[in-house]
Amino acid sequence: MIENILIDKKGSSIEEIPDYVDILAVRQFSEDELERRTRRLLYITGETCKLNLERGDWVRKENRTLVQLPKMARIVIYNASGVIHFVTGLSPMEHLFEKVDRREELIKLIVDMGERLSINNWIPENDKLSFERLWQIKAAAADSKGNMIDPVLCRIVGAYRHFVNDIPVWGPASVAIKLAGGSQLDSLTVHVRESTGEVIDQVKIIDPEQAARQIMAQVNGLIGQKDIRDTKGIKPSYFEFGYLSLPKRKVQRVLAPVFIAGVEIHNEEAQAYQMIVPASEREFLTLCRSGNEVMTNRQRK
Repeated sequence: MIENILIDKKGSSIEEIPDYVDILAVRQFSEDELERRTRRLLYITGETCKLNLERGDWVRKENRTLVQLPKMARIVIYNASGVIHFVTGLSPMEHLFEKVDRREELIKLIVDMGERLSINNWIPENDKLSFERLWQIKAAAADSKGNMIDPVLCRIVGAYRHFVNDIPVWGPASVAIKLAGGSQLDSLTVHVRESTGEVIDQVKIIDPEQAARQIMAQVNGLIGQKDIRDTKGIKPSYFEFGYLSLPKRKVQRVLAPVFIAGVEIHNEEAQAYQMIVPASEREFLTLCRSGNEVMTNRQRK
C-alpha cells in the first residue's frame, strides 16, 4: 500500500516521535519590537559586512514595513509574522565566484557567515538552529554558433532549520543566507516563530499510519479516484513530523505538531504536492485541505 511507502520515507530529523507534545504560544511582536529587531539586524550586518546602514527611509504599510537603505540595500518586515528580509543591493551578476569549490567548502562559507551574523541570537536560549541544505545558483550561455560557455557560480544559499525542544519547525527556512563571491552577503532572511515558553496544552500524537491515510485521502481528492492503493503514478518523496511555521504573511498564535509529506503525481501531467495534516486529534492551525480545493484535470476540461 502507498501508505506504507510513505511511512518508509519518514525522515531522520527527529529520532523518535514522542507520545505527547506541548502546544506552545508564539510571541507576538508590537510595532516597536519589530523596529528594535530590525535595527539589531542592521547593526549586526553593518558591522559584519562593513556596510553603512545607519540611515534609512522607513515606509510603514498595513501589512509590512519597507526600509530603504544606502546603495540599493533594503529591508522588508512582515508585520503578521515578524519575518525580516534583508538585501544588500548587489546586482545579480556582481561578485561572481572565481571557481566552483567542493560542496563542503561552500557549506563552510555559509556556516562561517552565520556565526559572524550571530544567527543563534534570533532563537530562544534553549532552542537550536541546524544547517539543513545548500543551493547553488549558476549561469551559463551559448554564442550564435551554439558553443557553450562553462557555467559560473553566481550565488550560494544556505538554509537553517529551527528546533524547539528537539522538534523541527517545518515550513519556510528558519534562516536563509545568500552569499556572493568572496563571501559577500547578498541577503539574509529570518523566519523564526519564537515561542514564549508558555504551554497552552499538551496533546497525544496520532499514529503515523493514521496520518499517512489522511494524506493519501487528500491525494485521492486531487486525482479524483475512489481507490488509490494500486496507483503506480503516485510517488511519496518524504514524510516528516514536527511543528509548523505558517507563511510570512500569516499571523500564528501557537506552535502545533503536524505530519508533512511530499507526494509526486504522474498521470496526465507531472505534479508535486506538499500535504500537511494535524498530528493530534484536535486541530490548532487552519490547514489547507488540498483534495478539497484543487480540481482534477478532468474537471478542468
